[in-house]
Amino acid sequence: MERIGWVKAAKRELSLTTDMIVGFPGETLEDFEQTLSLLDEVGYDAVFAFKYSPRPNTPALKYADAVPEERNRGGYRF
Repeated sequence: MERIGWVKAAKRELSLTTDMIVGFPGETLEDFEQTLSLLDEVGYDAVFAFKYSPRPNTPALKYADAVPEERNRGGYRF
């Protein structure tokens, strides 16, 4: 958060954005709520959020604790 403060204190016109993936295997609702809390604290100008989707040949494809698809489809509300 210290670095975020530096950016926001800059005397330049800046825009602070981030990308995030929701529903990554193993993510709990508590994890997601902590992420939302951080987003509020930082106050990003824009957030580009995407639901996790399995990709061939990636380590996450083998994770057994995938988030149920019905929660990924509409269980998250910003």
